[in-house]
Amino acid sequence: MSSDYAVFSSPPPANDPSAGRAMGPPPIPVMTPGSGGRVEPLDGRANATRVTVWISTGLAVLGVATGIYYAQTVAGYRDGSVDLDGLIGVENLHRGTAIVSLAMLFVSGITTMMWLHRLTSNTEALRPGEGDHEAKWAILGWIVPFLNFVRPQQMIKQAWSLTRPRDRNTAAAPRIVRSWWAAFLAASLLPRLAIAGGQQPALDDVIFNTYVVVVSNMALVAAGVLFVSVVSRLTARHNDLIQEIYTAGAPPASVWPLAVPAPPAPAGF
Repeated sequence: MSSDYAVFSSPPPANDPSAGRAMGPPPIPVMTPGSGGRVEPLDGRANATRVTVWISTGLAVLGVATGIYYAQTVAGYRDGSVDLDGLIGVENLHRGTAIVSLAMLFVSGITTMMWLHRLTSNTEALRPGEGDHEAKWAILGWIVPFLNFVRPQQMIKQAWSLTRPRDRNTAAAPRIVRSWWAAFLAASLLPRLAIAGGQQPALDDVIFNTYVVVVSNMALVAAGVLFVSVVSRLTARHNDLIQEIYTAGAPPASVWPLAVPAPPAPAGF
């Protein structure tokens, strides 16, 4: 790595014979130790998050369908039009779908935390000292009780602000962020409305509880669709900011180690 540059794999120094060839967009840089942090590629984690969230959303749609079918089957059993074997078969299908959906929701939660942690770490390096919450809260914010009602949304809003263009001082998060979080909270809290019926709940309570879960899954579908859009837009803003820093003529000192020639040494050195 040339000593004329503080950080990088690209762009090459001006006297590099390859500089005149078409190289395509510059790769995401990796900042050297001591320069304020590391800026690493985000696209891989963004793709993993989108894929797992889409799968979770699809399973939630399936959960809506099997939930309605199960509630109707229980009602039929109550009225005598469905026998016990038919009820057990539909109940097993409903429970199996719920177990797979819960497992996939856990996986999508892991990928989401990994994506948000890297996004926050990168924005800390790109705009040091501007964020209110450290990157660790991109993970802990989902886990700590009660705090997890507010901190994940705060982390997304902070990332939205810190990925703003460099010529803007503020950037409020759009309505889609608030809509996503409202839908996610609804999906998380609605099951608490279920009626506790002990070991053998009344059939009417089973039907009510099943429809509560159906509405919760509907909210989860909305949250999933909105979150995929949030991930895509935030990742694009992050990459645009890096590209802007690459092409800027004179970045401010807070970000200039990213991909700008280091200043010349004083005379006599």
